[in-house]
Amino acid sequence: MELKESPGEEFLAALLRSIKAPHFERQFRFHPDRKFAADFAWPEKKLLAEVQGGTAAHHRAFAHTSAQGYEADCERMAEAVLLGYRVLWFTTAMVFDGRALTLIERALGLPPCGRTFRKPPARKPGSRPRGSRAAPVRRLVLPG
Repeated sequence: MELKESPGEEFLAALLRSIKAPHFERQFRFHPDRKFAADFAWPEKKLLAEVQGGTAAHHRAFAHTSAQGYEADCERMAEAVLLGYRVLWFTTAMVFDGRALTLIERALGLPPCGRTFRKPPARKPGSRPRGSRAAPVRRLVLPG
C-alpha cells in the first residue's frame, strides 16, 4: 500500500529543498524488526521529523487523532527514541508558519535560513469563507 503524503509533508519537503538542507530521506524505515517509518529522517544525525497531518478535525484523510492512531504514533516514536533517535513532532500549522523549519535548522546545527514567514489574517477557529464548503485554508506567504 502506497502512503499518501499530507500537504504539510509536501510543503516541508519543498522548504527543506529550498534552503538546501542536508540530504533527508522520506518515509524512512528506522526500526530493524518492524515496519515503522518516519516522515523525514537524517539517519547520520539520528534525527527524525514527523508531521501530524490529521490534527485538524476536517482533515480525516491523514488522521492521527483517533485514539488508535495516536497510540500507534506514540509507540512508533517511543521505539525511535529507544533506538537513539531524536524525534521532532510538528502540526501542519507549524510547517506552514515556519516553526517546523526553524526547529529542524536548530536540530541540524544550521544557521537560520533568514526567511520571514507571515501568517495570514486570523479567522475564528473553524470558520470558512462565505459560501464555501471547503475547510479553512492556511496559506504561507513567502517574501519574493
